[in-house]
Amino acid sequence: YNGSILVIYQYSNKFFRYTSGIYEEDKEAEKVGYTVLKVIGWRTLNNKLYWIFSYTKNDFGINNFGMMEDK
Repeated sequence: YNGSILVIYQYSNKFFRYTSGIYEEDKEAEKVGYTVLKVIGWRTLNNKLYWIFSYTKNDFGINNFGMMEDK
């Protein structure tokens, strides 16, 4: 299947400070809520898988897109 999927993501306050690069959530950070992300693809970098996602909040990430390491 080719296409995007929607996922529910539990986040900490750090999530909204993401601006570029590969986002890594601190497992010990207090989770403050849930949001929906649209996962549109994946890539590998240095033998690590990361997900490419879009988020509709204005001024988020790189033109409302981000990358998150698969854990």
